[in-house]
Amino acid sequence: MPRLRKGTGASEPDPGLGAPAGVGEDWEWSQIIDIRKAEGKRYVGWLRFPKEDPVAIPPTYVLHLGLNRKACRVRRTGGVVHGIQIDDRPLQRWWPTASPSDTARRIDTSGLRAEEQALIRLGHADGLAYLRLRESVIADPESVAVQQRLLVAGRLPGDYDLRGERQLLDHLVRVAGRSPLRGLSRGELVASLLAEVETPLRIRQGTRRTCGAAVVQMLLARNSPPEYVRIVSELAMPRGLARLVGGETLQRDPGSEQGDESGRSLSSRLIQAAFMEFANLGDDYDPAADENIRPDGSRYAGLFFDQIHRLLEAVTGIGFEKRDVNGTSTWSMLTGAAGVLRRGNLVPVLMDRKKAGHYVLLEALEPQRVRLIDPWGRETGMARRDFEQRLLAVAFPKLPNPLLAFLRRMGT
Repeated sequence: MPRLRKGTGASEPDPGLGAPAGVGEDWEWSQIIDIRKAEGKRYVGWLRFPKEDPVAIPPTYVLHLGLNRKACRVRRTGGVVHGIQIDDRPLQRWWPTASPSDTARRIDTSGLRAEEQALIRLGHADGLAYLRLRESVIADPESVAVQQRLLVAGRLPGDYDLRGERQLLDHLVRVAGRSPLRGLSRGELVASLLAEVETPLRIRQGTRRTCGAAVVQMLLARNSPPEYVRIVSELAMPRGLARLVGGETLQRDPGSEQGDESGRSLSSRLIQAAFMEFANLGDDYDPAADENIRPDGSRYAGLFFDQIHRLLEAVTGIGFEKRDVNGTSTWSMLTGAAGVLRRGNLVPVLMDRKKAGHYVLLEALEPQRVRLIDPWGRETGMARRDFEQRLLAVAFPKLPNPLLAFLRRMGT
């Protein structure tokens, strides 16, 4: 039996005892530690093993404060816990539901074992953060499932934002734990961010003429999810200010926090209006009328290509090269775009659509066809000949010249 630590009355496992009698060699002594309250009446905890970092107990085990510092027997393979016994009896397990009341419909449990394994690999601090995020979305079955898929896919804790400050999981937890502007739903904000981080194709312009802003939003959510979450969360706060990696400040546009019938998510309403206001170079964007107003009172819809170019550089912090039909051949535009596509990036494109400009993302350039991502929230394609005829402008990151870089290193 485990030894008792003198003066504490707590049960302390003895690493030298080996496997308990009558139990296979894959069982080992451990101790349950650091039990904390999670969502609803649930608790989370960790297992202590000799000379190892604490291992998260899978969320399907029923824990309570009375188990803290309790000695136990654990069976695990490759670091994944398969069974826990206390006093020769298995620790009770439960299957998570979509509500703390345990009466709501159950989430899909097909990926539960994979989630358990991924949660264990997260480690102590990130595991706690993951469970805090779960607590904030537990009443929304879809958000629970999205969070689970992000974890299993290895996208949590995720990369750092463009400023190198926090990872994706940290930003999501911050959104879930902060109070947004009065009138905004924190649950709705977290749900929309989770969905758009997992699938940027869910971002759409809706019935608004914000295709250019939506394209930059999709590009940001795809290339740097933590930066996307950071910017949207700052816009949702009472101050409504987000510092961009390029050094400039993005400001929430008054009125964008109010619901409309555009068919967009809360995060899309906030960031698209802010992008429009930032990019229009001194003009005023009216989110209700969906128009930019010049100082002389004249109005126009959407954004010009120079404005989109400015927005791209400010949001990403890198230089973008722009080519349009006024000074560049179609062949030159497509050649530059092809180089970017080969590196796995998307290319913002301005096309002629019924005598009006429309921004899309170029996804693939094939001999006979092209594949596009439309900010109406869909993937589409068209004949390459038609695409070339309607192409107006492209923008792509400036790539370093290998020859110039070599000459600089040689000191010439």
